[in-house]
Amino acid sequence: MCSLRLFLALTFLLLICGCGQDQPTTSTDVDGRATTVSPAPGSIREGAAFTRLPYEIQGQVVDPVWTSHESLLLAQWLVDEMYPPVTLAKELEKELKIIRERWSYQIGAVNIRFGPPYEVAMIVVGFTDDGWQMFREGEYHHWDALNEQFDLDTMILWGGGAAESFKNVELHFNRLPNANLLVDYYTGLPETKYVAVNGYCCDWPLLLVHQGDVQRHYFFRNAWGDCPSGCIEEEYFYFTVAGDSASYKGYYKPDWIDPLPRPDWMWMVDEALARYWVQNYWSPS
Repeated sequence: MCSLRLFLALTFLLLICGCGQDQPTTSTDVDGRATTVSPAPGSIREGAAFTRLPYEIQGQVVDPVWTSHESLLLAQWLVDEMYPPVTLAKELEKELKIIRERWSYQIGAVNIRFGPPYEVAMIVVGFTDDGWQMFREGEYHHWDALNEQFDLDTMILWGGGAAESFKNVELHFNRLPNANLLVDYYTGLPETKYVAVNGYCCDWPLLLVHQGDVQRHYFFRNAWGDCPSGCIEEEYFYFTVAGDSASYKGYYKPDWIDPLPRPDWMWMVDEALARYWVQNYWSPS
């Protein structure tokens, strides 16, 4: 019963963390229809609050003026590595700039930015009673090697004044490590109940990318209607980039009453969506 209460309390906090969003803006698609474009988490929470700037990733200093948080996080998501590949991030930065400079006046949805579905560079560790006592006394050292390996920046007690009830600690890291992969490393530590990412709830507009054999395929998913609880309406704008030119490849809006045939390229969207929502919300130790 205690574990159930703890799980419900954590779930409630995750819901609270993910429900804020800016006011939506209005754009017009290529067919002249007015649409609503809401920001994605990447627009609202672009980057890690506990990450020092400039970044140094794999020996390369990353100037945030020239390489944005968005492109670093998108590159990390595409390759699913512990740290963002800087070279790929710069390529993504260039291609997104080409798309947005060419099409943003006609299709406002291209301004939707990428962000992962959880707080970046941060995980939550839940302790057993004995583990919590060890931590509070400064005697919990089972994670010391991992904390040093992944450049831990800050520890924060989860729940503020109620921390003694939750027995959870937030770990914030430098250099943008992949939170999903961090969960895999920390899961199983002695005297821990679980390790988890701080996931956002529940749905929002998305920028999705499919890495093809020859080029990348960009899909800007505009979504509205009861976001973030669960967007009722959605539409997709499809782009590719070749050299210094961005090409608008297609548009699709699902119609739940009178559905039209899906474009052939929607299989790439399906794959990207499936990859986007795979995350370690909860990993029992």
